[in-house]
Amino acid sequence: MKKLFFFLAICSGLLFAACGDDDDNTPEEFITAEIDGAAFEAVTITAIVDNTLGEPIVFATGVNADASFTIGMNIPVSTAEGTTATIDELDLALTFTDAAENTFFTVGEFKLDTNDTDDNVMEGTFSFTATDSDDPTNVIEVSNGEFRIMY
Repeated sequence: MKKLFFFLAICSGLLFAACGDDDDNTPEEFITAEIDGAAFEAVTITAIVDNTLGEPIVFATGVNADASFTIGMNIPVSTAEGTTATIDELDLALTFTDAAENTFFTVGEFKLDTNDTDDNVMEGTFSFTATDSDDPTNVIEVSNGEFRIMY
């Protein structure tokens, strides 16, 4: 079920990604982190708002240059600025996949520093431990994560 939900979120994002304008006042999007101590920087970021689950949720994914890792965030639009949330393996707030498309359970934390619903911008930090759902010995540490996404 978790794999299906994550797959649908990615597909939706790829299908409905909107093109932004070249307005100089538009904030730059980014998703960065350290994955097992190595730098991660998303070169492709997709963010959409979907109301399928009963409330508007921003589904955002960031993929690095060689497509070896994807970090995803699923954050309700109603989340208040300053919210810090602890994520357990049953939550879908932070997602992680590798190049082999293995799905990982995540346990960690994210903080939403900015939620500008007028300009549709979210910004914050995250960190988590990702454990392969099929191989519990395959564990990835994601730290020092930062994001700014536009939806």
